Amino acid sequence: MEVVAEPDYPGQYPYASLEEFLLLHEGRHLDFKETVSESFFKLLSAFSNTEGGFVVLGVNDKTRAVTGFDCRGEKLSELANRISDSLGIHPVIDEIPADGKTILTIKVNPQRNPISYRGVYYTRVGDTVREFDPDELRRKFLEDASWEDLVGDCTLDDIDDETVQAFMDLLRGRVAGREIPDIKDKEAVLRRLGLITPDGEVTHAACILFGKNPQSHFRNAGLRVARISDEMALINPKNISGNLFQLLERAEEYLLAAQTIVYDPSGNALT
Repeated sequence: MEVVAEPDYPGQYPYASLEEFLLLHEGRHLDFKETVSESFFKLLSAFSNTEGGFVVLGVNDKTRAVTGFDCRGEKLSELANRISDSLGIHPVIDEIPADGKTILTIKVNPQRNPISYRGVYYTRVGDTVREFDPDELRRKFLEDASWEDLVGDCTLDDIDDETVQAFMDLLRGRVAGREIPDIKDKEAVLRRLGLITPDGEVTHAACILFGKNPQSHFRNAGLRVARISDEMALINPKNISGNLFQLLERAEEYLLAAQTIVYDPSGNALT
């Protein structure tokens, strides 16, 4: 089968006819998948973290034979929900008739914030999916961070009063030689810290530092902690949520509990 080059115009519909479409070469912006699998979700993460792209579901990537996707009942909605639940993205999904079957084109737009699948971040390199290099991922997070941006659906009611007061208590205990005012109103505290606008709108920084549930606005703002055995297996993994101060406190509690040593009758330490 003759395979033509991938179009170099990401973000546009990538074909004029089905025949032309099936001849396209997989590359940075296009990939064929026969079924929904782990590699499918990793691919969506990779497209989200680069320049976006199209996934064609229901086509064998080697032979380009059309196997189709079962769209009966709620299958399409279930797929969209799985993508949303796993990655927090909402790609455009189109049904395309092909050889008496149905294939799906899934258009993934590039995302401003890095998207992970099961805690791992992926990138697209040529026609391959790879895990992000740690240094590259760190740079991407720093490049995309805009702490002064506003969180549209986060209000002062979503700011945790106890965390704000705990911060003020901590500040008074740490700053020597200066009198820290005893401010009880959280809006006044946030305003002094420059974390809300003059109109009281909440910034990213305020939500992550003091929010009641930052993960509802920033999917990747949580922590995943675990002990690691000698065989590199995860022991008692746990997902931790909360604002930044709560994450630190809860992670510390987990680590202290994980360090508990139990001795057997012979005196040997069991961990």
